Amino acid sequence: RTFDVDATQLFAVSSVRAAYGDHLDVGKLRPVSIFFMVSAEVPAQRSPGSSRRLQSEEDSLIALLPLGPEAAEGRLELRAPAGFRFSCFELILEQAGRHPMDIDALYRVGYDIYCQVGDPLDEAPETNLLVLRFFGLKALYPGILYRLVVFLLNPQDLRSEAQDWTLATYKRKMASGRDLPIDMVNIPGYAVSNLIPQFEVDNLSEEYLGLMMVRTVRLTLTFNSKLYNGDVLVFSAATGLDIRGEVEVGGPPEPCWDFRWKEGTLPLPRSPPPECSCTLSSGGGLRCTLRLAIDEGSGGRALVWDQGLEFSFELSARNPAQAPDPVENYWKVEHVVEETGQLVAGQLALSWPVYSQITNITIGVVGLEQRAAVVTDLVVSLRPAAWGTVLELIMLEPTGFDFEGCKPDAPLERDPRTAGERLVMVGGNFEAYTITSIFIANVRMGDGGGQTRASLRLFSGEAMDSEAVSTEVARRLSYYRGWRLAGALRIRGQYLWSAAVVAHYEEALPDPVLPQLPTHAGHPARAELLFDVTMPVEPGGFLVVTNVPRFGVPITPCLPEVEDDARLPSLAACNASGITGGPYRTDNSSTSTCNIQGFVNISEIRLLYNEEGFPYGLNMTVNHSHSWPMLDVGPVYRLRYWCRATIDMPNWSMETEDGQPWPTNTNDAQDEATLAAAEMTVQVTPFTTRSPQASLIRLDIRVRAGPDQGPVTILRVLMPEGFVLFDRGEPVGSLTGEGRPIVSVAATYGIGDVFADEGRSFQLEVLTPPSTPADKRWFVIAQTPGEIMTGWGMNPGFDVIPLPVRIAFPPIPLYKGWVVLAFTIPKVREGKYALVTAPSDFVITCPGDEPDDPPAVCEPFDNLRGEVEGVGILPNTVNVSLTMAGTPEGQNLIYAVILKLETPEVVQGGLGWNVRILNQNFRIVDAGIGIMGPTSGTVWNKDFFIDTPTLAWDAQPQGGENSVATIEVNFARRVPEVRAVLISLPERYRHDIPNAGMLESLNPYFPIAEELEQWQIYWNVRWVRILIAEPASEFVDFLPGGTYQFRLPIMVPPTMPANKEFYFSLCSDQACDDPDRGDPEQGGNILASFPIPNTVPVLPANEFTNLGRGATAGARRGCAPATGAAWLLLMLSTLAAAAWRPAAAAAATNAGDMAASWRGAGC
Repeated sequence: RTFDVDATQLFAVSSVRAAYGDHLDVGKLRPVSIFFMVSAEVPAQRSPGSSRRLQSEEDSLIALLPLGPEAAEGRLELRAPAGFRFSCFELILEQAGRHPMDIDALYRVGYDIYCQVGDPLDEAPETNLLVLRFFGLKALYPGILYRLVVFLLNPQDLRSEAQDWTLATYKRKMASGRDLPIDMVNIPGYAVSNLIPQFEVDNLSEEYLGLMMVRTVRLTLTFNSKLYNGDVLVFSAATGLDIRGEVEVGGPPEPCWDFRWKEGTLPLPRSPPPECSCTLSSGGGLRCTLRLAIDEGSGGRALVWDQGLEFSFELSARNPAQAPDPVENYWKVEHVVEETGQLVAGQLALSWPVYSQITNITIGVVGLEQRAAVVTDLVVSLRPAAWGTVLELIMLEPTGFDFEGCKPDAPLERDPRTAGERLVMVGGNFEAYTITSIFIANVRMGDGGGQTRASLRLFSGEAMDSEAVSTEVARRLSYYRGWRLAGALRIRGQYLWSAAVVAHYEEALPDPVLPQLPTHAGHPARAELLFDVTMPVEPGGFLVVTNVPRFGVPITPCLPEVEDDARLPSLAACNASGITGGPYRTDNSSTSTCNIQGFVNISEIRLLYNEEGFPYGLNMTVNHSHSWPMLDVGPVYRLRYWCRATIDMPNWSMETEDGQPWPTNTNDAQDEATLAAAEMTVQVTPFTTRSPQASLIRLDIRVRAGPDQGPVTILRVLMPEGFVLFDRGEPVGSLTGEGRPIVSVAATYGIGDVFADEGRSFQLEVLTPPSTPADKRWFVIAQTPGEIMTGWGMNPGFDVIPLPVRIAFPPIPLYKGWVVLAFTIPKVREGKYALVTAPSDFVITCPGDEPDDPPAVCEPFDNLRGEVEGVGILPNTVNVSLTMAGTPEGQNLIYAVILKLETPEVVQGGLGWNVRILNQNFRIVDAGIGIMGPTSGTVWNKDFFIDTPTLAWDAQPQGGENSVATIEVNFARRVPEVRAVLISLPERYRHDIPNAGMLESLNPYFPIAEELEQWQIYWNVRWVRILIAEPASEFVDFLPGGTYQFRLPIMVPPTMPANKEFYFSLCSDQACDDPDRGDPEQGGNILASFPIPNTVPVLPANEFTNLGRGATAGARRGCAPATGAAWLLLMLSTLAAAAWRPAAAAAATNAGDMAASWRGAGC
């Protein structure tokens, strides 16, 4: 059998003989193409009749299987005439016309076939024999046209006659080793001509892009024979290269494109211009020929050009759209004698590579982030004019692109040759004249920003630019019409401050808490953004600031406010020191966050409105009359503008623009804005009206969520400084009260719902500080599980008010007597003990067992064992039990404590008294700290040395009855500058003057003012005043030393008051009426007021029933109806009883007062 004769053809690129030594240079090898079609299958050793892709896992497994009994190996032999030298270099065996992507139609050496020159068993293998063995998976099948391209060297000798070549196929049974011939055919060969020693074609324009004009192609020859008239030089251009010129009227019919002799030469001055013509080859390629006829007009075959001389000319050409087949990418020259057609010599020159154009290029960012130096996604679209499988993308500008971590879309893969700004993608199928788009994820953008410049190259094989061969088929170098990479606008710091926080930092109005909390939503706040840019912003550019949704959910933006001139946006440049470590108080609006170098002019401000018509951002034009940038690379800038804070979760979008589609700088809206928080309603209500010092109190805290507030899972109560939380009666944390304690409260604790109108309330037990804090505000912060603050509220707080304690003793030196402490405690405090601490120079002790000592359950107390936490050691302290019933008054209990006291001669340690009320667990529930006594001064009254007065009754007093009391006082020394003596009765006690007798001074040496009409003042039934005679001179202005008694009738009340002590007071004028007005610095007129214990037991009042109804102790006596005069006197007495202090006014209508008034009316 034979091959298909019509299909079998041989095409030789060159018929020129080889030179000596050419076999040492693969560059001298010339290709020969043979097309053939077998008549019977040429089997493959491993897979008869099968065709599989190479190098798969399946292929590897098949290659390891043992051969079957019918296995056979096909073989193809190509024999050239003697003298030809074959090579396996770059051998190609493929199905003719295969698509480059069809690897199954390609037989690769080393994978599908073995290639060898000659028979390796021969001692001298024939170089003109080429053997291909089909050892792999792919066979040759009938009916398919195959192409074999083999590189060889022509014989070195001339062959004027063409000789046939032989192509044969065989198969060898692997089991028997028998060779069986299959097909054979003789193929006409070609004659071998002489060579032209030098033939060079140079693309001086270095233009290699398809369809582009090559302005200068230079052809240079050196002949080894002479040129004569009548000779013709025929130049064949590489396939697809167009060298035809434009036909002009009157010009040659087939001109060559811009033909000219090499500058400085004119080898054929009189010969006709060359002719250039083109035809289409059988494969459809353009084949152009330049024919240069030599006719210098001298007649005959005259010598025109001598051998060895350089012959050179230039012309222009247009590259083909695609690179020619490697077999056809040669220039060929033939030296022919026109008359005889004799081929004198010829030569071949490799043409330049041609790279198809890549058009319809778009390169752009499609990721969320589009600024410089971020990792984002790219899309590259291209339309190559040639097929390729490997794409190389190099980002030339700006520098800094990095593809090493990127991931192209399947089936493309990133090749290991990818590095930095160079991306190599393999496994593609880039069809010619078809737009292909590639998504590339995770690309690191270049630094700085600016117009991008890229180079793209397409390759038909993964070898790319190997040393042996380049598979580049298309390119577009320095493509600069891509996108402009936006510079990075980097927000270095941001603040959203309320007006109060601005005042804290910049207006000398410090606030210890608000700067730590987010601003309230819905209130004006100043946004302050510190940023820099990586691309300069020229004059006339725009700075655009907006709020955008963080998660794609519609938001209410921070609405800009530009109506107030004082709150217009401002833009400033920070100096070289840049951003400060954090905002600090400077009282200077320009230096709280960065040190200002100067301000940037904002020439126009435009509000940006959303679809609902609300302003959501600002567009600010920055401009000046200079040429330097408005915003430069390097400095930090500070933008301030006021907006109405939002509770939503927006991002800041900041861009600079110049009117082009792409911003010059952007932050890609990736910076989360500082969150505002909902304004919550907080009520803090103590259980009692007064909140005492250093005491345990209970609070009711009611919290209501603000508008649109987010979820709340925990509440944090920020208490004022000095407060301490107690839990189940025990302190939580230190009792020192340093800093602001924070109490975490679960949102489920308490009653109600924080989102309901009435809110949620819960109770806390806290220890108050010793005094009202400088900042008494309470804060409640609401948070989510991730500790995101969704809202906070503030309550103005309350004052810490000390326990009202009345302290009475005479402020005189070396006094040994009594001190009275009277106080009122709310019943809810459940007070059980009173700790009384005297000033350090005083000595305080409990009453003794003397008959005249008042009763008290009392003991010294020093707290050495720490029974009372948080107060330390308590010197000079007594513990008075409050188990003795206090006097009820509404929701309070009134107590009076009488203790022994010794005063110092000189006060050095202050005059403050401390009274602490303890509950049964020895926790402080009420207190008065640092309470001043009868005087706030530190100097005692002048030389007052007076023994404590005493009280005596003529008979044991009985409730509701009259009794006579005598008050005795001993002046150890004379007492200066006294103008009156005031005797004050306990509450409910009334004197009975003049009804039961008069006031008597029993010592005649006491200087009463007898010269006055009335030296005793008794119109107020609660006190009597004894006026002192005016001294003869200032030298005798004193009361003489001695013992003095004063006797007066007193109505004893039926019901005993809380305070039963009497007071003996020395006055500095004759108008004194209150024993407690003893501080001269406050306008007091009491020089010294002495408490006198009233310790004699009072008999119960008699009961009378003559009114026809029962009565109890303290009831009014039965009497006849009062006359009109008696009732008038009753009313006057009642009014008089209300005169001397407000406390008496409330008691003037009690039973004792009424009894005294009626008795004065004659009952």
